[in-house]
Amino acid sequence: MWSLGDYSLVAPRLEPYAIKLAEACAIRPGTTVLDVAAGNGNFALAASAVGAKVTASDLT
Repeated sequence: MWSLGDYSLVAPRLEPYAIKLAEACAIRPGTTVLDVAAGNGNFALAASAVGAKVTASDLT
């Protein structure tokens, strides 16, 4: 997947999976989430959208 090139073009394709992951993890309002290697933040944004307290970090 990463061989598709520019990550900013690949990342939107992953957004639906981030939403499904947040649902599978039972993220709820007030849940504390640490997203390490967050990339563009798809998962952090999905968790935040349901009211989680999110800290995200990435080295890039």
